[in-house]
Amino acid sequence: MSAHRIDRYNLLRKLATGGMAEVFLAKTEGVGGFEREVVIKRILPDFSADRAFVEMFIDEARIAAKLHHHNIVQVFDFNKVGNTYYIAMEYIDGPDLRRVLEDASVIGARLEVEECLYIVSEIGKALDYAHKRVVDGKSLNIIHRDVSPHNILLSMDGLVKLTDFGIAKAASRLTRTQDGIVKGKTAYMSPEQARGEHLDARSDLFALGTILFETLTMRRLFFGENEHQILRKVMDARIPSPKMYRKDLSPEVERVVLKLLARRPDKRYQSAAEAVSAIERVYRSIAQEPGNQQLARRLQQMFGTPNHHSPAPPPPVSGGQGGATAHMPADQRPGSARPVGPPPMPNVLVDQGAEYSALPPTTIAPGLAPPTLNPAEQKTQAQLSPTQVPGDKFERQSVVTTDRSNLATLFEEKTRLYDESAHSPPPDPNKTLLATVPPARPVKANRNKMFLVVFVALVVALVSLVLVLVLT
Repeated sequence: MSAHRIDRYNLLRKLATGGMAEVFLAKTEGVGGFEREVVIKRILPDFSADRAFVEMFIDEARIAAKLHHHNIVQVFDFNKVGNTYYIAMEYIDGPDLRRVLEDASVIGARLEVEECLYIVSEIGKALDYAHKRVVDGKSLNIIHRDVSPHNILLSMDGLVKLTDFGIAKAASRLTRTQDGIVKGKTAYMSPEQARGEHLDARSDLFALGTILFETLTMRRLFFGENEHQILRKVMDARIPSPKMYRKDLSPEVERVVLKLLARRPDKRYQSAAEAVSAIERVYRSIAQEPGNQQLARRLQQMFGTPNHHSPAPPPPVSGGQGGATAHMPADQRPGSARPVGPPPMPNVLVDQGAEYSALPPTTIAPGLAPPTLNPAEQKTQAQLSPTQVPGDKFERQSVVTTDRSNLATLFEEKTRLYDESAHSPPPDPNKTLLATVPPARPVKANRNKMFLVVFVALVVALVSLVLVLVLT
């Protein structure tokens, strides 16, 4: 294995480096001029002896290799070279959903309702396939457990793909998961997942609802100052109406969102197929063109036209930081255009709400609708999801896991490896995404209004009394 080659794959460039693995864009060549660009994900040599991480890595390859669906990132190859393992997977030329939401917020834009429904419907199809997948007459019983914007890839052609089955629960896993052990990104867990209870496919549907809520409203559904607060809010599952933050939503869209986000699994859609059917029924009633065409136009407006890479020498092995995805981040493609507007803002915590952005609109590309939000709505959300949650001083290990190494290594690494591009610092997945929210209306202003009303009432009463005395 040379610095520019892994097994039969020529490395073109490094996409990202995580704490335990690194990811490359690579190319494999065959007879007759056959070529294929792939993504190579390789365990860093120093961690090849970490049995827990290696087994999780192998599980990701084993599970994903059994899934063949146009909405799931395909795994082509898995092997060990020297003392390290690698996975070769499908290359997606485009950003992940998290990047799209962040960049849209920077230019003061939001996705159209049809785009949101299309993306979530396509991921619902991927989940339906994975949930029902049967091999050799036996169900794989796959539950993804980490459905989040980081793991939803969007190609520049408008295709939608689900990736990262590294912590999926499946019958064929080498490492057995136990009830009481929580895996996944906290803000996208279901209530039963946050409590460490037994999970079924309906847990993934709650995560799907969380993503639909976020894409429609451009704000996090569950947020807080720390992981404890977020977990508590997920378990409470007090869901505001999405119409509170987006007035143009129809009652049909609202019903779909709230049913996906029902606290009790038996109140949700009972299968991904049922959820997809409901979503597509609403989508067909409002869509004016095929979803992939509309999404492709959106991505081209935001990131430029699709790029076809030519071979290039890989960067130094030590370069880069941040997470890794099965695609090239759009801002690293030669000639790609960044959105018009200010540069991306750093991840920060907010107290009264968690928007992707509270920036005023700047120059907006054609077809991008500005967001609607006002301080009164912010205040209502702050009341529904207060920063200080009763009982938020509970012991973390009692809710998350008694196996602390699980959270310290597996959870943190999985949330990092599929997080961001190589040129961005690794974010805290439990921090809210962007800027400060306008504060709620001061209490003093409301008190002054009340005094004014009382004063006017007293004046009216006094005038009435004088008139009565004069007339009598």
